[in-house]
Amino acid sequence: MPKLVGLPEELADLNSLQELQIQQCPNLSSLPEGMQCLTELQTLQIADCPELHSLEGIRGMNRLTKLSTLCIEYCTGLHSLEGIGGLISLENLEVNHVPMLVGLPEELGCLKSLRQLLIWWCPNVSSLPDGMQHLTELQNLQIMQCPQLEERCSINTGEDWAKISHVPDIHIWLCY
Repeated sequence: MPKLVGLPEELADLNSLQELQIQQCPNLSSLPEGMQCLTELQTLQIADCPELHSLEGIRGMNRLTKLSTLCIEYCTGLHSLEGIGGLISLENLEVNHVPMLVGLPEELGCLKSLRQLLIWWCPNVSSLPDGMQHLTELQNLQIMQCPQLEERCSINTGEDWAKISHVPDIHIWLCY
């Protein structure tokens, strides 16, 4: 949908919607605030939306109490994940090929249900938030092609190792 700049507010009327995929919308610049009305939403995938710079529409989405999976891929203009802290039932978070993302928000530590976190191809993410220590349900952490993060998460020696050492299954693919 090359001409789509924003999602219609009528999206809020789809209150039984369980899965939403927003893909290949090169001019989509924002998410509507009405998304918070999608109270049955379980899976949200946002992919190939290079003009999306923030998840501002997710603010106030604490009403999405059934959202368990959030996947953000190839959103090359996205620079912030601020607003995800309200997604308290989130179990899976995948952030893939988001080169402008400079960090993960401290509010990530509020995602007490998070079981899996994948951070792939985000070269500008330089550290993990302190709140990572509070993610006691986190079972799987994967970091790939994030050079600064890979170094900081090195087993026993990295500056961020203490934040993730409680995670049973950690995979870090090093860049060479």
